[in-house]
Amino acid sequence: MTIPIDPSRCPRCGVPNACTMAAGRPDEPCWCAQVTIPEALIASLTEEARGTACLCAACVAAANVSTPVSDTVSDTVSDT
Repeated sequence: MTIPIDPSRCPRCGVPNACTMAAGRPDEPCWCAQVTIPEALIASLTEEARGTACLCAACVAAANVSTPVSDTVSDTVSDT
């Protein structure tokens, strides 16, 4: 049985991701539009989670500590 992805929680660690889109506030800017998200971090997510739920700031920050700049993207993880 597959557990549904909760767009309001980080698909990596499960904490609230503070995504304004998932919170129903698409007109407000989201924190994730201001950060660089490593491609490897996105690739580590399940196919179901990609484009469904945003990562949390802590997971993105931890990944950026050890990721070379050339291996990053500046796009958001989710269009939700």
